[in-house]
Amino acid sequence: MNGERLADCVDEPGAPSVAIIGAGAIAGIMALWLKRAGHQPPMVCARNAFDAFTVVGDGLGDSSVERCPVRVITTPTAAVMVDWVFITVKAHDTESTKPWLDALLGPNSTVVVLQNGVDHLDRVKQITGSAQIVPSLVFAAAERTAPTMVHLRLGASLTVPNTTAGRSFAELMSGGVHVTTSDDFVTDSWLKLLVNIGASPITALTLRHASVLREPDVELVCARLLTETRSVGNAIGAHLTDVDVDNVMGLYRSYPDEVGSSMLDDRLAGRRLESELLFGVVINTARQHNIDVPVAETLYALTAAAHPPTPDIT
Repeated sequence: MNGERLADCVDEPGAPSVAIIGAGAIAGIMALWLKRAGHQPPMVCARNAFDAFTVVGDGLGDSSVERCPVRVITTPTAAVMVDWVFITVKAHDTESTKPWLDALLGPNSTVVVLQNGVDHLDRVKQITGSAQIVPSLVFAAAERTAPTMVHLRLGASLTVPNTTAGRSFAELMSGGVHVTTSDDFVTDSWLKLLVNIGASPITALTLRHASVLREPDVELVCARLLTETRSVGNAIGAHLTDVDVDNVMGLYRSYPDEVGSSMLDDRLAGRRLESELLFGVVINTARQHNIDVPVAETLYALTAAAHPPTPDIT
């Protein structure tokens, strides 16, 4: 349905209400996890109307197919205030969510930012008003293989700060997906950046899946990039070690050959790449602390040059 009569589809009294901004892979797996947590279908803010996501796999080896009903609205004028708003669009599209947020947020709403990067709060606090914000790290390799179909290939967990709002989110998702509440979210954010910053640009630039990460010359580039990123993260308060770099390299070696990255998916689809999100904070912080990051600068230049001429706002 298109959401023009959304008020006729209210949740059960007392049930938490959830809206998801975006209709990509992360939106699909969040709909799956909400369903498995026992919640009613979420409101999805999207361009086009549809009835459900179809999610293939669970990230843990199960190849089952599950239909996840949703209630789609295609304009902010059809929105109602909700308890929880999940932002799942790409980081460079965050500003475009403001009309939705203006319509969805009430005095007690909480915004969960389900995006890559280490600067979730800075990215959204100017457009969320007084709403509580929960930055979330998504540990899942998911790909949208058709407009409403998502393949969850690997991983099924989230990490949020150990705050009142973070613990409330963990409770909301209980039974649907494992949520870790972190006492050192800065370090965990940079650990997640380590995972993304090697695999994403290299798969996107080579147009290959995870097998490319196991080639000796590519492994050398990855290791140098991760070492640069570790040094920059530690300069601003993260606690990363050589062991963390080794663990991420081991993770790359363990990936099934068919696993790709969201940046690869974006390049194949002709969408704008998240090069600034991955590399901007690393390069800018490195310059502030006089840290040399030649590999990060090189990959940033190449992925930035791969953007289509006009950004695609999804």
